[in-house]
Amino acid sequence: TDTTLITAIPANYSFSLGNDTTFCNGNDTLTAPLGFSHYLWNTGDSINFISVNQSGTYWVKADSICGSFSDTVLVAFQPLLNLNLGNDTVKCDNGIPVVLTANSGFDSYHWNTGVNSNQIQVSSSGLYFVNAVYACGSLSDSVLVTINAIPAPPTISDTTLCENTTATALHAQGQNLRWYKNSAGVGDTVAPIPATGNVGTTTSYVTQTVN
Repeated sequence: TDTTLITAIPANYSFSLGNDTTFCNGNDTLTAPLGFSHYLWNTGDSINFISVNQSGTYWVKADSICGSFSDTVLVAFQPLLNLNLGNDTVKCDNGIPVVLTANSGFDSYHWNTGVNSNQIQVSSSGLYFVNAVYACGSLSDSVLVTINAIPAPPTISDTTLCENTTATALHAQGQNLRWYKNSAGVGDTVAPIPATGNVGTTTSYVTQTVN
């Protein structure tokens, strides 16, 4: 007693490796239909499946008593992407918007502002986030933007002194004051004491830094 396996192939049989595919990690396996007596891939393999780890076009030819069948599939390997909006940002409101840029290479972007490009410009404080989609999935990131109003200049009053009198250090209202003899230079944290030995006018400059 003996048995024989008979595989009937319809006349309109569709031999297919499936759709073109994008693979994201490791190896991809391409599989041809079973039931054929001989297989030949363009890689040189002669079984019904192969493992591939490079982008490219792959084809297989399969033989049976009913004839030969073949198909081709395109495999693309997609490197895994990163999404990083950078550190939180704090700046003074100088009228120039903050530019937030998501990493390039994604197929689509969606910000919580409604923008669908990889870059937005923002002029108000808030938490901004983006969702980016590509063949291997979607990634999200967020960044906190704080825009502070530009502080008012420090307050100081003009001072009149008598010649050859003892003067005290100038005083101004503000935070982290620095005093200057002219409108440029490094400045000093110690307020100057006006000289009274000669008649005339002396100008001092003061700035403040608000954290």
